Amino acid sequence: MMFKQVIYFVIFLCLTMQTFLMGSGTESVHYQVTKQRYTFSTSFEMANARHSMGSVIKSIFHLTTNYDAYDQYGLYEGQGVCRFFCLGLFYKWATEIDVYNDQGSYVGFIDGQVATSEPAKFSFYNAERERVAIAYLDQDCLGFKLINPNQSNEILAHLRRNFIPDVPDYWDVNIYNTENLSLALVKIFAAFACDTQDSFRKDN
Repeated sequence: MMFKQVIYFVIFLCLTMQTFLMGSGTESVHYQVTKQRYTFSTSFEMANARHSMGSVIKSIFHLTTNYDAYDQYGLYEGQGVCRFFCLGLFYKWATEIDVYNDQGSYVGFIDGQVATSEPAKFSFYNAERERVAIAYLDQDCLGFKLINPNQSNEILAHLRRNFIPDVPDYWDVNIYNTENLSLALVKIFAAFACDTQDSFRKDN
């Protein structure tokens, strides 16, 4: 009888520690983004040490700049559509991207901010038009920090460019809180950041 009580106590401790470590339902995600150019498209492959996280494809066959997202099985997930009539046509830091899922339903919006003291600043909005994150480009133009707009000390994610002159770059994406930040928005933004990196800092 005593042995059974000990077993129950151990199980209780394990479940308590799991809840504590998970941080109330939040989880972290990490993957790397690499860019591959082809004749009619550019592919942004996303994977971590264990498995593929899918890819994002930019094709020349769209009238506007579109980022089509696919999961690890090659199934279509949705797309990010860059708005044509905005300053982003001339300045990448002012790009505006509407994001949709595989059914064509609106997921959210990424808005390049004109008024900022940082090299670049992007606001992330959900389908209800609520701002859920702000991405700041650091002064070295090597990465974005996404913070909670309602709590400036909470870092939601980091996107970091691995800048090595004369060597193809890749980006590290670390998402620390997936509870309120859409993975679809980050995936499209990661492809955009990798795609336009030379607009922020050229590889000499």
